[in-house]
Amino acid sequence: MNLANLVGRFAPTPSGGLHMGSICTALASYLNIKAQGGRWYLRIDDLDATRVVAGASTLIIKTLEALGLEWSGEVTYQSSNASKYEEVIATLETSGVLYPCICTRKIVGKGPYKGTCRKRTVDTSTPHSLRVRLDDRPIRLKDLTKGLIIGRADQLFGDFVLRRMDGYHTYHLATVVDDSNAGVTEIIRGDDLLHSTFPQLWLYKKLGIRAPTYSHILTVKDVNGVKLSKQTGAGGSHTRHGHLRSVRLSRVSWYSSP
Repeated sequence: MNLANLVGRFAPTPSGGLHMGSICTALASYLNIKAQGGRWYLRIDDLDATRVVAGASTLIIKTLEALGLEWSGEVTYQSSNASKYEEVIATLETSGVLYPCICTRKIVGKGPYKGTCRKRTVDTSTPHSLRVRLDDRPIRLKDLTKGLIIGRADQLFGDFVLRRMDGYHTYHLATVVDDSNAGVTEIIRGDDLLHSTFPQLWLYKKLGIRAPTYSHILTVKDVNGVKLSKQTGAGGSHTRHGHLRSVRLSRVSWYSSP
């Protein structure tokens, strides 16, 4: 592959400002692609409006600018891509791999979805989600950091959702569609997202799209071994009552998952 055709990306969720873990991931992605003469894109993953915090997108952009990270083209937003996701859903419906589901999160509980609605007749005039009908084939992931990993999406997630009951499209679908449309060739992200790669690789295969190269790097954890996240109040900003406020960064250390 021509190095000039290499494409990386950083895709934060605007549920708060960037914490140290997110910044480390952004830097790793940026330096990797720039060292190879490729392009680096910035996408704001504002897919789920219930998680978006007012002002977070602007704060993320200003933080990256302050760090000197320059992206190619305009910043893109997932919230503007609903029609593209629906096109892919229509393609998958035609191939017969989707089915309606009326199971709520409470019904599903923890662990992989058990396929309750696979053979159930669902009244599609009522609120329902759309799930993929997974097969049991092993999926090979040649991760640049972790090495060869073989997993099965059906064991990790069960039949996963592409469109929720409330109409929002899900992370797995949106990520595959957006990365594919942007021509992303290399993805560097935290190893807390490693398992999510298997349903996404399943989608790439089903859609006949070449998957990008993945590298899942160490996540950043605090001195107590807790991964830095917005839920734990990490980073230069986090949320309170839907607004942003400044907080101090905790001391952090690198941690490799067993």
